Amino acid sequence: PLDQKSDDRIFCVDFTDGVLAELAEDEVSGIVEARNGSVRDVRVQKDPFIGGMRLWFRLTPGEGDTDIRMSLSRGRQQITESVLYLFLKEE
Repeated sequence: PLDQKSDDRIFCVDFTDGVLAELAEDEVSGIVEARNGSVRDVRVQKDPFIGGMRLWFRLTPGEGDTDIRMSLSRGRQQITESVLYLFLKEE
């Protein structure tokens, strides 16, 4: 659970691709990088309703805006496109 006084945010990103529907959850890893923030609790969950995988993670933003890059991999091979997101810090 989130601490009510925390600046943490939980993100959820769905990835769909023909190859993802064929893979098991434990074959796929989430890759999340944040510039000006920290990421933890990265999880990947199979979602049969979309025929893909759902990536979950927790972000603690730094001072100012945070650039986030997300993708899924199988072993050392990236298997999805990279998703870029700019989290704008509330003032």
